[in-house]
Amino acid sequence: MFNRKKDKNDPFINKYDNQDKFGTEFRAVINKTTSLTVYEPNKSSMIIVIKKELSEYELDCDASEAPEKNFIGGEALAWEIITADPEILIKEVFPINRAIQEVLGSIYNLRLNSIRLCIGNENDYVNIDETALANNNISPTIKGIEEFILSSRKGIRGFTVRHFDSKKGNLVLLESSLEQPNYEIKTIKVNIISSLQTRGFYMQTEHKPYGLHLYIVLKIRELSDIIVKLLEKLGIPIEMIYLKRTSAINKWQAVECELDENNLINYLSSSYNKLTKDDINNIVYFNKRNNLNFEIVDKMAEVLDKMKQEKEEKEEYSNESLNLEDIAAAAKIVLEHFGLMNKNIELPKGLNQDTILKSQDNLSKFI
Repeated sequence: MFNRKKDKNDPFINKYDNQDKFGTEFRAVINKTTSLTVYEPNKSSMIIVIKKELSEYELDCDASEAPEKNFIGGEALAWEIITADPEILIKEVFPINRAIQEVLGSIYNLRLNSIRLCIGNENDYVNIDETALANNNISPTIKGIEEFILSSRKGIRGFTVRHFDSKKGNLVLLESSLEQPNYEIKTIKVNIISSLQTRGFYMQTEHKPYGLHLYIVLKIRELSDIIVKLLEKLGIPIEMIYLKRTSAINKWQAVECELDENNLINYLSSSYNKLTKDDINNIVYFNKRNNLNFEIVDKMAEVLDKMKQEKEEKEEYSNESLNLEDIAAAAKIVLEHFGLMNKNIELPKGLNQDTILKSQDNLSKFI
């Protein structure tokens, strides 16, 4: 499991081998309305899909002209027409654009790719889409639609389905994007979608015919400081998410390594490439003799690996194994580091105490 050199005869390692074919992927729930999925197909790209639940907003539904119109021609209509609350745009979409401008600069603006506004009142309105807005000199951006809506607030009934994607089963109410604003970011997409596949869920849990979701999709090259700052502006504590995930993985590794000595050997071998096979076996034997926990053994291996790395850089390195005095010294300074200096450890007989003290002085800078 922990050994990077795959062993076809080891089912414990081979069981997880297929994960490499699909990259790394995980999901995180932020709060009651917000969740995200992080997908890393390779080392040079990452996709973050943020979903926000919009069930708290008003949503009207009515039958459309699809039974006749869809057999005449033109774009297919959904069988039912959704009219969404314009407050969704004001409270959820426009702040995203402002966050992008705050982080990346005021020149950057989400392009408005598709929208269909309802102009009028509840029982008397007409639709206009992004093409009509552009023809009337309204900037085809989220900033442009914000200025239009805020200046005509009383006349905006809401917004409705712009595209009906029958193959995917999606009702698309808004599409916007920003392409390559800087090196780190490939694209940012902000869409509002209702999936027909979730209708049964919303009928049961919300007693509503549809559920609306706001999606923010970021395709990036790396999780740089500017991306972290942007995500924080969007309410996504990405650093805390990774910290929680790393902590959970480390706890799982600790359990697996403490349960099975072979797992510990494989983990140390894959994590610290300066340590020889004898080094690792001696560390594991020392751990077994003194019943140390995974965190202490891992730290011992880390400082010893750093010592050998330094010797290699100073051209003092040889491929010989560490002596037992080095391992004993590593155990003493790591126990002190974790506040366990009073713990009695059993040392092999015949060790040179002066060599242990000298090694402790040398290793202390790597702790």
